[in-house]
Amino acid sequence: MEWEDKTEMARLLNNGMYKEAVDFISDKEMDNQAVDIFLTGFNLTNIELLRPIKELFVNINSGHFSFRSGIRLEIIKEYFK
Repeated sequence: MEWEDKTEMARLLNNGMYKEAVDFISDKEMDNQAVDIFLTGFNLTNIELLRPIKELFVNINSGHFSFRSGIRLEIIKEYFK
């Protein structure tokens, strides 16, 4: 994901536009940094919004992220089991 896309994704997340952020990333290839930004900015009380992109998180190793992002990733993975 290019920096311009990461910036837009972060802007959407920071403004609480979670559905728009999910729609924005749904057709993008995400590197670990982009996933980390998304996991940090996404409010997990809206976890159901992730259903259309849940496959994005299934095969990601949480060990590649900070403790906080790793925990959030595992919560998402467990929720959609």
